[in-house]
Amino acid sequence: MKKKNLFLSACVSLAIYSDLSAQEELPDPDFETVVIVGEPLDPIPIPVSAFPGIPENFWWSESPQSGSGGGDGTVTPGDWSDTPNSPYCALMAQQGFPEGCTRQFIQSGPPVVDEIQNPWGMDQLVSSAYNGGVLNIYFGYSLLALRTCYSDIGNDPGFCEDSYRQSIRSTCNMFSYTFPTARNDMSDRQLCNQAADEIDARMGIAASNRIGAPWFDWFRDLDLGIVRSFYVAWDRIAPSLLDQYNGLLVQAREYRGCEILIRTWDEQGCGINLPS
Repeated sequence: MKKKNLFLSACVSLAIYSDLSAQEELPDPDFETVVIVGEPLDPIPIPVSAFPGIPENFWWSESPQSGSGGGDGTVTPGDWSDTPNSPYCALMAQQGFPEGCTRQFIQSGPPVVDEIQNPWGMDQLVSSAYNGGVLNIYFGYSLLALRTCYSDIGNDPGFCEDSYRQSIRSTCNMFSYTFPTARNDMSDRQLCNQAADEIDARMGIAASNRIGAPWFDWFRDLDLGIVRSFYVAWDRIAPSLLDQYNGLLVQAREYRGCEILIRTWDEQGCGINLPS
């Protein structure tokens, strides 16, 4: 059974915390309430948050889950003969995995960053500066770090983008020459900082594109006064409207969320076949 309204960010925003305020409305989750018959097990903590001291309890780890829908389905340990570790496996099978979350999808690897278009100045340095190879390595490291940061639902994407901007600026100041090699009219450092200025502008546009976007929101812990996770609702995304950085954000969380689900399914001994 495919659930079209699953969230990407922990497959995503499948992380629903037990201490969320009952007054907080989840954004149209369309989950069914599942009642477990038998002795309940302890929730499964999966530390993927930016707050490692606060374990995340995923939606399949509690029964019943308040705010998870109006259904009245009942799951018994014998309902899924191929999912021996009930009720975890039974709950995951009941809800299904997001469409496209398969072993083949995970084996294909995380989203590539080669399609991200760098500012012209960065490309000029990479192709023409004396130490262009060194700069290219550090530019690449920064972009991979951005992808990794994006993939964690505990991270505000704006935090990831600020870290990326600072990394590019640091590379310019530490590794680009203070004399011209890539161009005659300016030093390599001037050219690099010009490119860093362009990165700053692009990060601002990416952040602005998320403001009020129906596909992006967050869960807030009212007791602690902090944001606990940021989610992407992939059924509300019009891909043509995503800029390249928000596109990477969506893809990184899609991959990471699916990876978490499959790993948990396997670690709990739920069987070779994944739920659909």
